[in-house]
Amino acid sequence: MHRINQFINEFTFFFKCADAPTFEEKTFAIGGLKNLGLGGAHAKLIQIAADKTADRSVRVAAMGGLATIPHKDAKETLLPIYYDRNAHHELRTKAAVMMVMYHYEQMIVEQMIGHLYFEQCKYVKNFMWTLFEGLANTKSPCLSLE
Repeated sequence: MHRINQFINEFTFFFKCADAPTFEEKTFAIGGLKNLGLGGAHAKLIQIAADKTADRSVRVAAMGGLATIPHKDAKETLLPIYYDRNAHHELRTKAAVMMVMYHYEQMIVEQMIGHLYFEQCKYVKNFMWTLFEGLANTKSPCLSLE
């Protein structure tokens, strides 16, 4: 019973720190939430990743913990960030990488490739083109579609 109470206290601590005022505390909390990997932790990471008022680096760190969320939640959280042309290129490329590498869906990748034709940010366009070209030409059986 003591072990369960200790776990609950740690879980509560990370949730409180995620709303902390300083960058260091937020970054520390996100690392803890990513390591917990529980449903409540995922919900908090989704909230932080989608929060446009949060620091960019904190949002990017939160996106790193979204590898194991359900596919539907990933599409609802990450795709709007990728398609938001007002978002910073670091956020957009991280969202795209998370979608391609962890929540792969052929139709979404085809839409992302088609979107590159109209992409105005040279950083996003270059990064995504290089990513897709590398995946298309890979010899690694883990990354190939066949």
